[in-house]
Amino acid sequence: MTRQSARRDGSAKRLGRFDEAVEQLRRALTVLRATGNHWVEGETLDHFGEVLLVEGRTEEARARWRQALKIFEEIDHPDTARLKSDFVLTGT
Repeated sequence: MTRQSARRDGSAKRLGRFDEAVEQLRRALTVLRATGNHWVEGETLDHFGEVLLVEGRTEEARARWRQALKIFEEIDHPDTARLKSDFVLTGT
């Protein structure tokens, strides 16, 4: 996620404009996937899951976290253990 889109997403989320935050995250993922930036793609998917969970979209959130975990494991991301732990704690 670019710094600019991350700021817009964060601002939208804080203001309760979740639809806007979701759209910004989708756009960011499109760019990240096109450029092959797996590190930030994983982090964006993790954040996307958090936004979806706040929206009550639990299954969609879990799907994003599964995608993030797969990427984190592939690139040996330092948040791999945390995300695995979150899955165990939440029963996902």
